[in-house]
Amino acid sequence: MTKPISDQAEVAVDFPGKTYMGSFTRHSSFDVSVDEDGVHIHLEHRVGEHRRVSFHIHHHLFADLIEEIGLALKEAQPLEKTERRRLADAAAVLQGAVDGSDR
Repeated sequence: MTKPISDQAEVAVDFPGKTYMGSFTRHSSFDVSVDEDGVHIHLEHRVGEHRRVSFHIHHHLFADLIEEIGLALKEAQPLEKTERRRLADAAAVLQGAVDGSDR
């Protein structure tokens, strides 16, 4: 089920001789699903020119990305209170899902 994007995502794909760029804003939606290999992320923009971007990230790479995001956030400027709270809430949902998978 797609959900509205609450903020913004920018995507760039750089191929030899050609670069594709696009923004996905509040007029866009996303959906996430998981299979035995990894996480599927889809971003879709339906207003104006239609765009869709899909990623399939295997679980170990996804874990590496989450870890690196955490390390980068430690080095970055402090986040605003609302951003910190939203990230902490999302991390708690992820932690709960990971902890519950061993049952």
